[in-house]
Amino acid sequence: MNQYLDKEIDKRFEELASSRGNSAKNSRSQSRSIIALAMDKYLNDVENKEEVSKSAFKQLAKPQLRLFLYAGHDTTSSTLLYSYLLLSRHPLVLSKVRAEHDQVFGPDFSLSNITQSITTDPTLLNQLPYTLAVVKEVLRIFPPAGSMRAGRPDLFLSDEHGQQYPTAGCQIWTLSLAMHHNPSVFTQPEDFIPERWLVGPDDALYPKKGAWRAFEWGPRACIGQTLAQLELKVALVMTVRMFDVQEAYGEWDEMHPRKGVKMVDGNRAYQAEMGGGGAHPVDGLPVRVTMRV
Repeated sequence: MNQYLDKEIDKRFEELASSRGNSAKNSRSQSRSIIALAMDKYLNDVENKEEVSKSAFKQLAKPQLRLFLYAGHDTTSSTLLYSYLLLSRHPLVLSKVRAEHDQVFGPDFSLSNITQSITTDPTLLNQLPYTLAVVKEVLRIFPPAGSMRAGRPDLFLSDEHGQQYPTAGCQIWTLSLAMHHNPSVFTQPEDFIPERWLVGPDDALYPKKGAWRAFEWGPRACIGQTLAQLELKVALVMTVRMFDVQEAYGEWDEMHPRKGVKMVDGNRAYQAEMGGGGAHPVDGLPVRVTMRV
């Protein structure tokens, strides 16, 4: 990974350094990637110094870039599993996702074609509103993680009636799973409805501000949420037209008979803490995968 980051930083560093001083029009067309933004800030900070140190920038940047790439891999993989599960349970939604991918990338769903298309024009991934709605709805139903904050003597929480509650000596944990399934917060909370993320404010399905807490909310929200959703879109684009995925808990239970809880809220693929920093489908989501003809 360090070797890969070295090459990318070298390439982007030279591109950005040589382009400084261009017109505003040219600057607007420059990359706004994480690396480019970080380098731009670094060059601004050192522009009055005699020498710009590439090695110093690498020393600062590589740990942060590794954090972006690695920190959310566990929760992202869990969300991808639940995406396959919910799409398999809702064939109409799956057909809409596949149709959107056909429209944006063409009928050729080979990995070589998709890779070339994204490499040539990464903005194609911004033309997938329904796919993004599916991702957000999966994260609403199965949020993989939450966050905790330490209370303070000067910090109070207020409810909708103005009642204040002290937080001193408390750890405050936002229960996103409970919020996302609360009928007073989301309309039809137990139903998988990606369209709720596409309707206008006048629609009953329109989510309330601050209700979706998959990546938390406010200044302490997950800094990698945009990257995580982008990764999920890429994974779905590369797989949902190529494979059919069907859950196989029946076969799994026959192979691994055991007593105990099998269903939670009517769902065999309930979330369980499996280690690694996030909740996963219990028993790892056994499935049957077939290649589409």
